[in-house]
Amino acid sequence: MTRVGCLALVLAALLLGGCDVMGSSKNAVAPKPLSRAEFVRRANHICTVSQRRAQRLKKPVTSHAVLVRRLNYAVRVFEQDIVAFRRLTPPVADAPAFGRLIADLDAEDVNAHRLVDAIEAGQRGRARTLGKKLDHLDKSLKRRSINLGLRICAKD
Repeated sequence: MTRVGCLALVLAALLLGGCDVMGSSKNAVAPKPLSRAEFVRRANHICTVSQRRAQRLKKPVTSHAVLVRRLNYAVRVFEQDIVAFRRLTPPVADAPAFGRLIADLDAEDVNAHRLVDAIEAGQRGRARTLGKKLDHLDKSLKRRSINLGLRICAKD
């Protein structure tokens, strides 16, 4: 029997045998929402750590390659922030506003990747347009952060 055939046989046996390989969502318990104070404390901590890491980007850019490398670093830091925010369970009253904040973070992430692509391709006009779009999203994120009580996240 070939390797592929053996793998297919094992998978079929697991599926037919009722073995729950992927885990059951029936038994999953929704995480308990955080108190407002704990939610604000944890979210502000995420932003504090992120801002410390972003301090590395304050040095002047000396070449195109350095710019691209720093932008890629900034995008990685930003994506780690998004993952950390998604782990938080906001208070029930703040859940809709937090969902909008996450949606804006996702949109900013997509546009940041597009900006890096435009800069790597030397498309200055597209990069300028994306930069303006990112500025607009950043203002929206700051406003949403303030509304949620995330003062540290609203700082530059």
